[in-house]
Amino acid sequence: MQTHSMKSAELVGVISKFRGFIEECVRHHHERWDGQGYPFGLVGKNIPLGARIILISDTVDAMTTDRPYRKKLGLDVVTAELQKYRAQQFDPEIVDVAISSVAVRRLIVGPQAGSDLMEPSPNSKKVTWPPAALWKVRRA
Repeated sequence: MQTHSMKSAELVGVISKFRGFIEECVRHHHERWDGQGYPFGLVGKNIPLGARIILISDTVDAMTTDRPYRKKLGLDVVTAELQKYRAQQFDPEIVDVAISSVAVRRLIVGPQAGSDLMEPSPNSKKVTWPPAALWKVRRA
């Protein structure tokens, strides 16, 4: 399982237009904010921005998809899990953006979503999009 991010990056790198930033984002999408991820144990902002976004997207998709061992999870559970692992597994700023996004909330619950999705939960931080800090790409 832990080789999948490296093998996926190799596969993406076969396409010349994906070499570089996209390849790196795929390679590091299992790195954790606290450094406990793989393949290299990168910490915090040393993880490429795209990889931090992919990690949250992949996690939300996994939680909101039916699995053989459980049904998909609801918005409250997904939100609670993102908050629980904020600043451990996930970039806290991206968690705040995802939780406060009406568009993300609608994707989680589907098209039948009611107007109650317009307001994030009381525990969510108000975030304006895009937080400038997220888009500062570090150049080597």
